[in-house]
Amino acid sequence: MKLITVGFSTPKHSTVFSKLIRFFINKPYSHVYIKYYSDKYDRFLIYQSSGLKVNFCNINNFYRNNIVINEYIFKITEEQYVKIFQDSIDLVGESYGLKEVFGLGIVQLFNLFGKSINNPINEKAKWFCSELIGRLLLTIGFITQEEFNLNNLTPKDIEDIIKKRIIDG
Repeated sequence: MKLITVGFSTPKHSTVFSKLIRFFINKPYSHVYIKYYSDKYDRFLIYQSSGLKVNFCNINNFYRNNIVINEYIFKITEEQYVKIFQDSIDLVGESYGLKEVFGLGIVQLFNLFGKSINNPINEKAKWFCSELIGRLLLTIGFITQEEFNLNNLTPKDIEDIIKKRIIDG
């Protein structure tokens, strides 16, 4: 068995972008990431979509710039670990889906008025953090495509999914 951690954070030096996300999802965090431990390199790595790209980050650099709010640790099989790590590597360098995040804001505005819509912006090969982590959870079978539209997921949705799976098994 291997361990992965899904974490939720906010930047130490808050930005307008982070404040807007926290406002819309009503949570103290604005970001979701996966933390891996590499036996081979004896290092923890943070995998995320941040800045302008999908990337891996040294854990010390991540902690220097972010406040971790919550983390959930999962046991997964060696096969799932290889699969999710391969998928992570394959997506490194893809662009951050900034326009999609604005589309997600539109979804959240509609939600405030009791209306449910899909994200009107769907850029191929561009990823925002919760969409990226949702894809990895899909890769290991933690969620299914029938359940969730990855393009609509917020960091709060990822945490809600995790909590539900932990409680409901």
